[in-house]
Order: sequence, then structure tokens, then C-alpha cells
Amino acid sequence: MNSQYRKLLYRELHVGIRMRNRAYFALACYAIMICLVYYFQIVHYFQKDNQVITPTSGDFLLHFLGGGLPQNHISKDSFYTMPIIWFATFFFIFLINGQYVRADFSACGYQYFIRTMDKRMWWISKVCWLSISVSLCFLIIVAVSFIFGILLGNSTMLPTREINQVFHEVNTLEYTVGDVIVKGLIVPMIMTAGFCEFQVLLSFMINDIFSIVVLMIILIVSSSQNKYYLLGNYIMAFRDKKILGEEGIFLVYGIIVGILFFGASMIGGYYIFKKKDVI
Repeated sequence: MNSQYRKLLYRELHVGIRMRNRAYFALACYAIMICLVYYFQIVHYFQKDNQVITPTSGDFLLHFLGGGLPQNHISKDSFYTMPIIWFATFFFIFLINGQYVRADFSACGYQYFIRTMDKRMWWISKVCWLSISVSLCFLIIVAVSFIFGILLGNSTMLPTREINQVFHEVNTLEYTVGDVIVKGLIVPMIMTAGFCEFQVLLSFMINDIFSIVVLMIILIVSSSQNKYYLLGNYIMAFRDKKILGEEGIFLVYGIIVGILFFGASMIGGYYIFKKKDVI
């Protein structure tokens, strides 16, 4: 690894992260606010029946990353509503990560590229930053969920069936701690990295606004339909077969799909950037 590449990578892993401090702080504040509101909703609902049910860390995490039921699982007497918290959470993550690469290139990152004159080196440094930044966003959500669980004396990642039945209309009785970690955290994190890399690809191909609009359309369509080919389903833990039965999907497939999606977006983005006249 030459000294120029080390300097570029150091910048991405340190300076790049520090440049987004305000965005990470805003995500943490958002997560805290959502957890507070969710807690008070739970307390208020179960107090009516003189029940005392304390949410777990897993309940808070699934509130962010669980998503909701597809349209065909909603009763005929009810209207389908998109899971707003899930949508807002991923919209926030996409804004933090997907826009940075193009914005940084247009600013000081352009100078680093001129010094190295190596598009491949510059692109790899951005991929490294993107992977770490997405992981950091999920770490913030997990940390906030875990802290709330600790404060309430219920830090287990095991979801509470009564809470999810009432607020998400899903039965999590068969969901284990491993299911929450793998299907509610690891799979969505890998898929989100793929989505953000795809967003970067689109931003260089067309523009930033188009890239975020495309991702929002994917999320909206995926939220209403439970299909393997709709990639947004892999970032919703409540779409698993343990939740929806035969109509659900094997969310563990999302690990393979996410890696392939990330790799394809990374390679496609590099070739588009390679052909781009940046001088």
C-alpha cells in the first residue's frame, strides 16, 4: 500500500467520519426521540388494562428495523399504511451516506484525486468509508435501543409478543435473539450498504436528487408487496417466514443478495466513474 493511498484512506476513515459528526448526532437524537415516544405509547396502552409490560432492547430495535405487514396481510376492513418509522429511519440513513461521496468529490475530495491521479484508489477509499459509515449508523440505533433496555431493566434482545402484536400486528413468539440479531440487524445492515452504494452509482450517473427518489420508490413499493425481487423486503424483519408463515421470505437470503447488490453497485459505480471526465 503506497503512501498516497494510506493518506487517502486515512482521510476517509477519520476526516470523512468527523465531517459527518452532526449527521450522526442528529440520527442519535432521532433514535432517542422515537424510543421515548414508543415507550410512552406502550405504557399508555397497557395501563388501560392495568398491565405492566416493559419493552426490551429487541422491541426498540424492531420498532426501527422491523417494517410492517404487506398489503395482502391487512384485513379488508382496514386501510394499508406504510410503516412510517421504518421508512423515516432508512431515509435518514440514505441521506447521511449516499450524498457524501458526490458532495465530497465536488469539494475537497477533488483535490485528493488530482494529487493521486488514480480513480481506482479514490473509489476504493469511498467504498471503505461508506461501509464503515453505514455500520456506524446501525451501531447508533442499536446503542440507543440497548441503552433504553438497560434503563428499563430489560436489556434482552428477545422481542415481547404482546407489544409487537398490538403495535405492529405481528406474532414474534417464535422469534429468538438470534433471529433479531441476524434478520433484524445484520441482513438490513448489509442490504443498506448495497442501497447506499447503488445510490452513489446513480448520483454519478445522473444526479443526487434522482438517486434518493429511486431509493424511496423502492422502499415504498417494497413496503406494500412481499416479494423476493423487491429488495426493500430484506430490510424488514417482519417479512420473515417466522412472522408471515408461507407467504414470508427467507430473510437470511438477504446476506447473499446484499453482498451481490453491494458488489455489483461498487463495480458498476467504478466503471461509470472511471469513464467520467473529472478534470
